[in-house]
Order: sequence, then structure tokens, then C-alpha cells
Amino acid sequence: MIDERKELKIQAYLDGELTIFGRYKVNRLLAHNAEARRLHAELNSIQELLHHNELDHPLPEDKESFRTRITHQLRVEGEGTSRVPNRIRPVLKWVAASAATALIIFAGVYSLMSPENSNQTPAHVLLGGESIEPEAANASFITFKSESAKLSVVWVDTKSSPVASPIN
Repeated sequence: MIDERKELKIQAYLDGELTIFGRYKVNRLLAHNAEARRLHAELNSIQELLHHNELDHPLPEDKESFRTRITHQLRVEGEGTSRVPNRIRPVLKWVAASAATALIIFAGVYSLMSPENSNQTPAHVLLGGESIEPEAANASFITFKSESAKLSVVWVDTKSSPVASPIN
């Protein structure tokens, strides 16, 4: 009579799960025990039937294993495509951040230091690009410019009196 422990050892022997010493012990058991040989032959025939009657096409994989497989492939493919060595990447990030900061500061200082067009008068800049052509007799300009406060003030005096409309 073969006990459960010996039956498990024979199954492990057929599956190739035993160490060299474990295989030696099962070989000795098969050599000396007819019932063990009969059980070995029966389990071996069942294993061969299962192996030969497997489906020809693989079963569809579930969503999670599909995502895992695709993610793994993307990681493997992406590892060799980097042109920049890992030790240089932090330096490049710092240089890019510094260049962006310097560009922003330069644009801000430039916009404060000079009008959009250097040939424009302060009145033209203050009036939002509209140009006022003073008539010699009707208007005059007074301009005040403070470099320390970065301020320009333009006073436009039209010297015209309001026209009264006649009442009917």
C-alpha cells in the first residue's frame, strides 16, 4: 500500500520538482515496489494525455494581464532609447529652468525699460497707441517725465470753449 506522502513524491518526480537526492529515493522506491511502479505508470499516462490534448490556441488573457504585459514591453523598449545619460539629466533640467527664468526676467525688465517702439512719444504710449495731432491754435501739450519714478505725464489742453446749441 502506497501512503499519501509517497504518492505526492511520485507526482513531484513526474513534474520534475525534486532534487537529485529526492529523485534517487523515488527511483529506489520504483525499483523495489510494484504498486509504486503501477501508480507511476498511471500518473505518467494521465500526464501525457493531458499534455497531448491541450488546446491548439491559447486562451484569451484578461484585461489586467494584458495591461501588465503591454506596460512591461513599453518599459523594456523605452530603456534603451534614451540619448541622454542619466547623470546629465539633472544638469539639463537645471539649465532649462535657469534659461526659462532668465528669459522671463529679461522680458519683464525690457518691457519696463522701453516703450514698444522707441520712436513713439510718451503721449502716444499713454494713449494706447492713439495719436493726437494738436492743431496749432486749438491744443497744446505739457509733458512731465520722472526717470526715478519711471513715470511720464502728458497734459493735453484743447483751449476750446464749449459750443452752445441754440434753443428752438
